[in-house]
Amino acid sequence: MLQILVLAASAAASSGPAACAAIEDDRARLACYDALFRQAPEEQGALASASAGDPMAGEPSPPAAAVAAPSSAPVAAAASDPEADFGLSGQQRQERAEAAGARKVDEVSAKIVAIEPSRVGKPAIELDNGQRWRQIEATSWPVFEIGENVVIRKASFGSFLAVVPDSGHAAVRVKREE
Repeated sequence: MLQILVLAASAAASSGPAACAAIEDDRARLACYDALFRQAPEEQGALASASAGDPMAGEPSPPAAAVAAPSSAPVAAAASDPEADFGLSGQQRQERAEAAGARKVDEVSAKIVAIEPSRVGKPAIELDNGQRWRQIEATSWPVFEIGENVVIRKASFGSFLAVVPDSGHAAVRVKREE
């Protein structure tokens, strides 16, 4: 097996990805791709010692820098480029944002600066942070008043709840408009 890994590494160096794709043995094909795309000095030394008879050196673990650099570069680009997120699910966008170091926010607290009334009991509120939220469950009493602080937090199944802490009213479901 060790000889196959060494041959795979040499095939990668000579012919490129096409030679790796033609290898039928899974471990040898992986070693070929590793040799082709990971050209760190530590791995070159490990492959050389593998040919000298060290069975553990034929499967070098990648150095931390070799693993972190490729994965962080596209993520940073994705965070600043909206086109990079096009087509991703919400979960995938969230994972990219977390990997890029974006902080996770579970609730927002802000002051209500404007209220757009609704005849069906579902007003829209504008917050001092520029966000606009619409109440999506009808109530017979007014939940929000201008000047009050409101806390909007994540709820189940991707929904959000808004509550005015000092009002004594129950939380109501809201949806972000802007």
